[in-house]
Amino acid sequence: MLKTKNIFIVFFVVLALIFGFIFYTFTNSYLNFLLIKQYEQKIKSLDDVLKFSLLEHLNDANIKDFAKDTRADFIILNNDMKISSVKNPDFFSNLKEGEILNFNSKKIL
Repeated sequence: MLKTKNIFIVFFVVLALIFGFIFYTFTNSYLNFLLIKQYEQKIKSLDDVLKFSLLEHLNDANIKDFAKDTRADFIILNNDMKISSVKNPDFFSNLKEGEILNFNSKKIL
């Protein structure tokens, strides 16, 4: 009786760990998917604003206002002119893609 009880307890714990791992995996991948889609939508909205000339002049002030409205940061390279909503755009321009995804030893995406 005692061995059967222990087998069922171990089986239940293993089953709970498997379901927990599956739940964590699906939740994490779904959150990453939502984050990527959110940034994709913000970039599309900036593209629409620039495409339909909703901003009369492209300058730092306009981009900073647009960044506040969309809650995203933008760095635009236009004819050797750097327009940015961040204070130090050179820092982000010099980062490689792998360094952006692993910023400060923390995986972002």
